[in-house]
Amino acid sequence: MIVMGLGILLPAKDYKIGEVTEANMEAKAANVADEMWRVLYGFPAGINLVILVSFFMFIRSDSIMYNLSIEKPEEAMKLIKKVYLPSNDYEALLKELNTQVYKKDHHKDYKPPFCEAVFSEKYIRGTLVALVVTTMGQ
Repeated sequence: MIVMGLGILLPAKDYKIGEVTEANMEAKAANVADEMWRVLYGFPAGINLVILVSFFMFIRSDSIMYNLSIEKPEEAMKLIKKVYLPSNDYEALLKELNTQVYKKDHHKDYKPPFCEAVFSEKYIRGTLVALVVTTMGQ
């Protein structure tokens, strides 16, 4: 996303996009005079930078299931303690999730169809997050 924002800035500097006409030259003179084009082109880059930094700050850890699949139960336990309420039995949750990972490992060749992978109840949250993030990047 940052690259997309910076990609807007680079060609805008010299107006080398398209054909050079008198209208383009007048627009270039007007933009150079007031310098507001920098704000217009820099705004998407700024939003993309904020999104990228927030991903690194708030979404730093791997998922519980991934940690269990690569056999890191201590990391999975830390995440379980962050996510679940203290009233839950953490050891029982870890055991149940580990059982689910074991079942998934035996069905690795299963590939869900497109509609199930995008719109099923299991994956709809990820689809909505991807939609929101890509919309904000535009």
